[in-house]
Amino acid sequence: MHRALIAIPLFLAAGCTQFPEVEEAVGKVDLDQAYPAISPLAEIDTAAAGQTLDAEFADNFAGEVDDLKRRGDLLRQREIE
Repeated sequence: MHRALIAIPLFLAAGCTQFPEVEEAVGKVDLDQAYPAISPLAEIDTAAAGQTLDAEFADNFAGEVDDLKRRGDLLRQREIE
């Protein structure tokens, strides 16, 4: 029982560990970005059924694709230990 009482604070302290490797691989700017909004599939299907593609939508989509490709490139360059 005494060992368990000693182990609990150690486990709690380990949970506060910083992982600088993640920040180095991705970059501080990317870590500070907001998470994308998540919508139920039914809402996406309904919105897509009535939506037409225009130039602004295509530009936004192309920008998102470029961002994802850039993030993928950064992760591929990361050396796995």
